[in-house]
Amino acid sequence: MENEITLNMSLGYTAFLLGAVTTFVLRRIMALRAAKAASSDGATSPQDGAAIARAQTAASELRDVAHNMACDVNAHRLLVENVSSRLGASLTADTPDEQLILDSTVELLDANFELQCRLTAAEEKIDVQAKEIS
Repeated sequence: MENEITLNMSLGYTAFLLGAVTTFVLRRIMALRAAKAASSDGATSPQDGAAIARAQTAASELRDVAHNMACDVNAHRLLVENVSSRLGASLTADTPDEQLILDSTVELLDANFELQCRLTAAEEKIDVQAKEIS
């Protein structure tokens, strides 16, 4: 159970960190392009303006992905804590409830699968944004 919590929190932190680093890199790229455009002729071309707007949109979407992933991990953590509490209460009783243990295991497996799917979707969105920035 401890390993699952650690794994899930690690996945969430990894997704959040990846989003934060990507956002930082995008902002740096946008700043360099803006500085280059300003130094070349004092005004940005329509193409540069469109590229900057796309980069800003990509950065915004990445922030949203990182925020959503952090929320998903937090919700998953709360679910795992709830299941752990129910199991702890069951184990302290005179007769452990085997159905509760089975239901809790299924609930945890479903939650882990759902979180993994969301992480995979977030990674795909990040890949799309990275390709667009390139």
